[in-house]
Amino acid sequence: MLFPDKGSGGEAEKADEKVDENDEGQPLPGTARHREFYPEEALTVGISVSLPEAFDEYTGGPFFGNKEEALKFRKFWGDKAELYQFKSGTMECVWVDNHKGEKKG
Repeated sequence: MLFPDKGSGGEAEKADEKVDENDEGQPLPGTARHREFYPEEALTVGISVSLPEAFDEYTGGPFFGNKEEALKFRKFWGDKAELYQFKSGTMECVWVDNHKGEKKG
C-alpha cells in the first residue's frame, strides 16, 4: 500500500541544507552570495515618478500671498530653477531646458 502523504523521506535531508536564496532565486541577506552581488559599499535607491508630471516644464508653487509657503518653495528650489510670479499671485518653478532647439511633441 502507498501512502502519498508521507513523502519519500528526503525532505528531512533537504531541510538541513543551508538555503542562500529566496523563491525567486535572489540571494538572502547575510549570505556570502548576497555580499557578492550587493557589496557593503553599494547603496540602492529607488524613485517614483508621476509620468503625467515627469515631463512638465513648470512645477506649480504656492500663492505668493502665503509668505511662509512661498519662502519654503524658494528655499527648496534655490538656484535649480527660475521662479515666476503671475498676476494671479501663483508661483511656478521653471525647469532649465537642456535640449534647446528640439521640437516638443
